[in-house]
Amino acid sequence: MADYIDRISLDNDLGAIYKKVCTNEISYDKAYVETLNLIYNAPSVDAIKVIRCKDCKFYLNQHDGHPCCDLHLDFWVDEDDYCKWGEKNEC
Repeated sequence: MADYIDRISLDNDLGAIYKKVCTNEISYDKAYVETLNLIYNAPSVDAIKVIRCKDCKFYLNQHDGHPCCDLHLDFWVDEDDYCKWGEKNEC
């Protein structure tokens, strides 16, 4: 599974390294090493993969135009709804 990192936190840390280079506090080589360390040690965010209803194989568009979920037997789902049990529609 892919790691998802906190972009804002990483951006702030990279900005601090950039400032050190601009003020000649550290060399480009040292900045490169610090940058790699930041990327490889960046904390990951808590995320799970979901399938949006519109992309799910259980998504049904009823004849009256109201989409529903065939898995949960829920009427009135929105295209952007999601759940952890969804399965990608391959067609």
